[in-house]
Amino acid sequence: MLNLPGLDNPKIDTCALVFEWFCEPDNGQWLLVLDNADDLDTFFAKPTQSDDNAEPRRPFIDYLPESSRGCMLITTRDNRISKRLASKDKPILVDFMSLGEGLSLFRSQFKEVDLLNLEGLEELIDALGYIPLAITQAAAFICQNNTTIADYLKFISTNDSDIQDLL
Repeated sequence: MLNLPGLDNPKIDTCALVFEWFCEPDNGQWLLVLDNADDLDTFFAKPTQSDDNAEPRRPFIDYLPESSRGCMLITTRDNRISKRLASKDKPILVDFMSLGEGLSLFRSQFKEVDLLNLEGLEELIDALGYIPLAITQAAAFICQNNTTIADYLKFISTNDSDIQDLL
């Protein structure tokens, strides 16, 4: 974690403070990872006034550093965002896993697969959209909570939007 002077000041623009750190040559090489950058308005909305005396909130793209000392890895499911953030570079598109890859990934998360009831696994992989992170998280949940695939499927198929958002 960065030890930035002023970070504990509630009136400080934290994003600007971090941006300045990335731009400072003495800070060496860095890697910035932005995962799930899926909100178009967060990155590209026009500046808005947040408080009466505060400066307008700038779009997050204004805080993304450009430096020869660092790299950014940004993941998003929104093609519009990927194209705009990549600017002159071409985004790298990652396809969904195949069913076989999803099954293999799920099984690899368990030490003793033979003891696991795999009934409904194909349905689970399909319900998770063949997304590696979702598959890994499902496997971790099933393992940590000592539950079955069938029970997990019931859990994620609930109509509770809060649970759906978490998944």
